[in-house]
This record gives sequence, structure tokens and C-alpha cells, in this order.
Amino acid sequence: MNYLVIGGGISGLDAARLLKQRKNNVILVDAKPLKEESLGFCQNNQISFFLQEEFDFNKIPIDKVILSPGVPLSLSIVKSAKALNIPIIAEIELALENFTGPIIAITGTNGKSTTVSMIHHIFNVLEIENSLCGNIGITPSSLALEGKLKGILVLELSSYQLEHISSLPNDFACICSFSSDHLARHKTLDQYFLAKWKIFSWLKASGQAMITPSVLTYANNLGLSTPNNTVIIEKENWKKLKINETTTNMQGAHNLANAYVAVNACHALTGAPISTCINALKNFRGLPHRLEVIAKYKTRCFINDSKATNIESTLVALNSQHKPVCLFLGGESKGNEFCDLLPYKHKIEKIIAFGSAKEQIKNELSAYFQMQLYDSLAEACEDLKNIVKSSKGDLLLSPGCASFDEFKNFEERGSFFSAQVHKQISNFIS
Repeated sequence: MNYLVIGGGISGLDAARLLKQRKNNVILVDAKPLKEESLGFCQNNQISFFLQEEFDFNKIPIDKVILSPGVPLSLSIVKSAKALNIPIIAEIELALENFTGPIIAITGTNGKSTTVSMIHHIFNVLEIENSLCGNIGITPSSLALEGKLKGILVLELSSYQLEHISSLPNDFACICSFSSDHLARHKTLDQYFLAKWKIFSWLKASGQAMITPSVLTYANNLGLSTPNNTVIIEKENWKKLKINETTTNMQGAHNLANAYVAVNACHALTGAPISTCINALKNFRGLPHRLEVIAKYKTRCFINDSKATNIESTLVALNSQHKPVCLFLGGESKGNEFCDLLPYKHKIEKIIAFGSAKEQIKNELSAYFQMQLYDSLAEACEDLKNIVKSSKGDLLLSPGCASFDEFKNFEERGSFFSAQVHKQISNFIS
């Protein structure tokens, strides 16, 4: 068969590799030229490469199209394939064509990576075979290539991935949070929500669903029906199971909510006692760039929460703090309203506004907060000694913005902040 893979990123390349392993003809297209290493891989494996605008369906017959998650459905080449009635499937569907095991599917604006990592951790502690992949950074195709799609599949799914998938029968599905994000792709908040909600359309009749109260409200407003076996993620429910900061070694209500989902998923899929699943979380360590304490100076902490790329994530971070913080806020705005921080005024000692969003932050918040402005996070970090001396609370990087005005991604931003803090710790002491 002739396959066309659209998207030359990691997912696209892994899909192409998997298709070649299955003895298919493969053509890869992308909006921009491939890097030298990727182009070499294609040449060595007889994979043809075209720029998207150069590919012509009339000249090369295609039996099926594979979409990488980053490819929008509005792309002209995707529309052309649809017009020609060529079957289109997601990279995940390709990878799982021969997988018959149980599936746990987790999505959400925030918390999904932490939740699937907790599930994976519990299974590993209990020595239950499982595979972790998806939006977490491990493509399903790479595991299929290596023969590692085994046991219970733990899938982190983004709205981009869900938008592409046609069928994904699963045994446990959860939307662990929902707030405004990715509107450049989905155009409206309703469309973004509906992409997330697709996760329940494939839930098996015997499967379990989990949602937050806010997700339930949004679904009701859109006239959507919840699955029969739906559990609500709320404080009273995890308190009943004795999921707390002592039993799990987790800090913050958001992490206890994630733990509640993880424990329920593991119990539902294996029957392992709830108390055993909770106990397994005691030595779980949170993921990098998510409220990560990177250093301590006297009684103060430096916290890297670079994963907070929207205001809702910053509010979660602030809600977990027990005393006012010096908040590093900024980057590339996603059209957020920073005035949403006002109800959390008691949690903020001062704001370090940086990046292309600094003027918007100043306009919306300077009347209410002590504030310092910097053109970039790098410039703010150059002044870190003075920032530390002029504040009393912990220093929290929770930007509430994308990173693309200065960095490739939130990971690079968080790593930069961490490196600068460690580099300058001696300056704070001196």
C-alpha cells in the first residue's frame, strides 16, 4: 500500500518508520524542509519526501493518509485527501492497529501528564505490565516499532490528537481539567471542549469515566450526556478515600485530584485495593517544570512551574502556595486576561512581568500589585539578586503564557530558569 504521512516531526517520522517495518511504501510531507538527520533517515529507508505545496495526489496514488498531531484539519493537503475520499487516520490509530489490551485514556488542559505518570508509577510499583505513551512525549508508533506496546496502555491525549482520532475503544477515560487554551487551533472554546469530549465517545460500556465539576457543567450547557459510569473529581470524594498530603506525599489540591484519578484508574483496571494504590504514590516524584522546587535559599524556595502556559495553570499554582510569592509572569500572551489573578491578590507579594506580554500585564495589574518589568526572562534573571533582596516570599515562575517569544518550548524556559537560579545561588548568599 502507498501511505502518505503528513507532518515531519517525531510522530510523523516514527509513523513512517513503523509503516516501513510493515513493508509499505511511504511518502512523507511537511510544511518545511527536514533537518539533515531526518532527511538522511528518509533516504536510507526509501521514504520519499516532499514539501506540502509540491505534493500532487494526481501524480502519486495514495491508499491512506496518516496525520501527525500537529497537523490541523484545515490544512489544504488534508482537505484535498478528504475530497478524494482517501482514508485518513491518526498516528495513534496506526500504532494501535494490532493492540488488543486495555486502554486508559487521559486528557485535560492541565494535569494530564502528571496523572498518566502517576498511573504508570503505581503500575510499576505493583509490578503490573503497562505501556506509557502519547502526548507525554513517547509516540505510540515508537513503542509499536520496538514491540513494547504491552499490558495496560496508559495514553495521554491532547486535543490535537483527539481531533484526529476516529476510533479508540478504551476502558477508562478522564478529562482531568478544562480551561481556555489552544484557540488558535480550535477557534472557539466550544470546539476545543468538543475535541476533548471525544474521549468518551469510545468508552466501552463497562468502562469508567471521570470528570471535574466544571467539565460536567460545560457538558451540560452544550447538551452533552455523560457516560453511565461517571465519577466526579471533587474534594469530598478523595477525602473519603483518605487521599491527602500525608498518605500520598503530594502537595496541593490539584495534585490530590490527579492522585484521585490515578488511584481510580489503577483500581478499575486491575482490582488492586485502593489503599495499596494510594500507598504506591508515596515515593512518586512530580514531573519537571510543574511546581518543581529547584532550589532553596534560607527559608525561601525557587519554584519552576514553566508548564503553566495559561492563566488557569498559574491560578492552580497560586492556590497551592501557603504564603505570598514573588510571581514571575509573562512570555507570549495567549489572549489571556491577567485580571483573573485579582482574586488571588493575597497570594502574590509582587509580580515580575517579562516578555512580550509585559505591557499587557502592566496595564491590567499595576494598579493592584507591586511590579517590576523586564523585556525577557533572561533580563529578569540577570537581576535575580536584586529581585531576591527586594522580596520576602518564595520565587515562583508560573508564567501564564506561552514561551515562544524567547524559547522553543516551556521545557527550555524552565531549564533556563533553573540553570540561572543554580548559577546565582552564591550571589544571594554573598
